[in-house]
Amino acid sequence: MTKIDTTVILTDDYGFEHLETVLHGYNNQAYRLFEIIIVTEHNTEAITNIIKAIAGDVFFSINILTKAEAITNSNTDYLIFSNTNTLPRKDFIEQHVAKREEGYFIAGKTKAYNEAPKIETPIVYNEDSFDFNWLRENGMDVRERNNTMICNTSAWKTDAQQLEIGILFSSKHKLERHLLSHSLKAKTLRNKYICVHLQSK
Repeated sequence: MTKIDTTVILTDDYGFEHLETVLHGYNNQAYRLFEIIIVTEHNTEAITNIIKAIAGDVFFSINILTKAEAITNSNTDYLIFSNTNTLPRKDFIEQHVAKREEGYFIAGKTKAYNEAPKIETPIVYNEDSFDFNWLRENGMDVRERNNTMICNTSAWKTDAQQLEIGILFSSKHKLERHLLSHSLKAKTLRNKYICVHLQSK
């Protein structure tokens, strides 16, 4: 097996209601040389139960760590920060890996829908939720160009370690500003449909 070279760090700021769906999204990735770390300061037992239920279905390793542990215990040199309610498209990691470069970080944008549709597991694997027709049929306004947001950020581990833990796990907009302040240049994944935010009840 080829050695992994990327760590996806998911924070549970928006809860873990959609964690299983999101993990299926990572199981559907074209690029497969990665591990996943879920960062939480609470609800460890509930998250552990979700991971146990899905462990036999996914190919990647999953660890549950605190904010203080996540960076130093990652097993790769490149980190992608996202959330437990953000469903990635099949090429999500592939695009971050293709664009990574020393001296840069990457900010990925997505469309912030007011109310995202419910996404069942089969929809994750056939990618319906990233199809414009499916989005329209489920009430999403794909023509609206506003309401975009940075929902994922990636950086080299050595660059991330220069920041305080509180900054690393704050909003992706704040993380972007602090990475820029450390003389890093930004690249942007401009396709705002690379992720779908799943709404909590």
